[in-house]
Amino acid sequence: MKSFFKLLLTTILSAFCISFVAEAAIVINDYTMPKDLPEKYKSSLFSVLVEGEVIDTYKVGLNAWNNEVACCEFSSVDSVGITVTTNFSFSSARILPRDADIQCIINGNHLTFTMPFPQNVTIVFDEDFHGNTLHIFAQQQKNNTIKKNDDNIIYFGPGYYDYSSLPPLQIESGKILYLDAGAVLRGRVLISDATDVKICGHGIILDDFTTSDEYDSVALTLKNSNHVTIQDITILRNAASWSAFMWKCGNISVNNVKIINPKYACSDGFDIGNSHNVTFNHMFIRSCDDSIAIKGTGNYGYNVAENPAITQANYAISVYNTQVWCDTNNALGIGAETVAAYYDNIQFKNIDILYNYDDLTYPDQFKERSALNICALNATNISNITYEDIRLEKGKQLISVTMPNDFWFGSMKGNWNWNGSFSRITYRNIVSYSDGSNVIQLFGRDSRHTVSDILFDNIKVNGSIIDLDSPLFKTNKYTKRVRFCRNGIITQEKNGPFGANVHNAALEFSEGYQGRNQWFYRTWTNGIGNENMIWNSDGSYHWRGSHNYDAIWMYNNTLYIHPDTDQSMLEWEAPYAGTVQIDGNVRKYSTLGGDGVTVSIWKNNTLVWPQDGWRTIPYNDNVGLSYDFAFDVSRGDILSFRVDEGGDNAYDTTIWDANIVYNSYRSY
Repeated sequence: MKSFFKLLLTTILSAFCISFVAEAAIVINDYTMPKDLPEKYKSSLFSVLVEGEVIDTYKVGLNAWNNEVACCEFSSVDSVGITVTTNFSFSSARILPRDADIQCIINGNHLTFTMPFPQNVTIVFDEDFHGNTLHIFAQQQKNNTIKKNDDNIIYFGPGYYDYSSLPPLQIESGKILYLDAGAVLRGRVLISDATDVKICGHGIILDDFTTSDEYDSVALTLKNSNHVTIQDITILRNAASWSAFMWKCGNISVNNVKIINPKYACSDGFDIGNSHNVTFNHMFIRSCDDSIAIKGTGNYGYNVAENPAITQANYAISVYNTQVWCDTNNALGIGAETVAAYYDNIQFKNIDILYNYDDLTYPDQFKERSALNICALNATNISNITYEDIRLEKGKQLISVTMPNDFWFGSMKGNWNWNGSFSRITYRNIVSYSDGSNVIQLFGRDSRHTVSDILFDNIKVNGSIIDLDSPLFKTNKYTKRVRFCRNGIITQEKNGPFGANVHNAALEFSEGYQGRNQWFYRTWTNGIGNENMIWNSDGSYHWRGSHNYDAIWMYNNTLYIHPDTDQSMLEWEAPYAGTVQIDGNVRKYSTLGGDGVTVSIWKNNTLVWPQDGWRTIPYNDNVGLSYDFAFDVSRGDILSFRVDEGGDNAYDTTIWDANIVYNSYRSY
């Protein structure tokens, strides 16, 4: 009997202990750094404890502002307590994404918080998105049932493998590349002309170098391949070139892949080129250029409409349940290269954009950049695009759809010789918490290249629903059929085309006709007053004043002004009474010499910007001055954008991006 009770007591205690263990936090610290990993890859700014266990932290590199970007990874099966210690001082910290709703406690240079379940989070200190940043990847417990001795498996166990001096590790058809947790492969991986390939495991591809061999200098490349699965790996890239890229591929699944590349710039996260049936799910991407870009890079010079086999289409592409951080360019983009037969059935859903900036060197100059972006350099048809359930924490422009002539100061040229338009684009449940401009712009190019059938359903900026009347919403006359909805019910609809409410000096530039689209090209001389410039069609195609170099002209969709003795003036006459929003940028084009220019904006004979008088732009300032303000106009009022020389007119060519939008108007 005594033995029976002893057995019973043991059974009860065992059951109690099993229950207790099941409820306790379990941390699997199987991501230990290799012992021979070079010190430069180890973070000295951050140390991390999870349930009291030390979690190794990687220094990925420095961001564009020379601050550290670091990350760490571990597995857990339940809620865990995390302590982060820094070797720098801070007064506040925030854990992103916002919807994770994780609060932290700060004590000196320590912060603690509870992570309720495995997920990816980012810590921003003192609200400085350009500062030192830590990304924490908490993973579900991994299933390590790999058969290491299988001939079809290329296995890397825990350890450091330096393949940087070798060609890319090429994975052939039917093979599996398995990077176990704790494995760091410094090198490149290539899948080319292959099918049924898998890359998996919880290890790291580390690529902090560039090469000059015949292969792409990209950490992970897929070319002309089909039925490929990539899951669970981490790519740490620290170089000014792409991180991962697929080209002319089909049936690709990318799941739970983490990519960080903080190097400025050209450091795209994952680019998709001329591919179809692609699914991204549960991704984390931090880049210092486009985070996710769907490009057409197939065979430049070919008419995409006439050569669909050569310029393969992008279609059936989905990005789900993902976080992105983009220090430069576009967070979720289509383009800018669009040499593809067409784009169709592309969706981005349930995505947190933690950060989106335009450019370190030229802030506020690239008006086509945005968090949600379609920027086509090459004419093609883009249709059935959906952005849904997307949250922008901090950024500049929210949405942009444009068709420019070129990109990056003319270094990438476009081609609009054939037809191609954008249609059936949906933005649903888009929320911005950002303190940026939050501009939403839709700009068609001409009557052959239009933007149409656009649906906005529940677009909220800092708590306010955006509609057609919002000053954030900008279009041109080549935009048609736009609807605004709330919960699927149409509240506003304009069949278009737009145009009466939007004027852009470059888009509406007139060759040979004063007053077309309300624009005039004039000079002002002290003692004489205003004079119309004369159109010069002898090959220079400039509006010319009475002196040798005063001129206004347009080239590659950019408007240029040059003064000479007198002021060169770009002027616009208000067709209606109402309230207009004036925004743009003015900057030097020629930076080789001279003594700069002075600039101003006038309403009739009253200076309206800058309010403290004419402003000087130094000879070498190609960033210039930006402005954005509103005031009332009466019909016939003249808005004058003026450029004057400094001491002389040498090297005075000036770029002026001038936009005028009616926030409200009366057609009389």
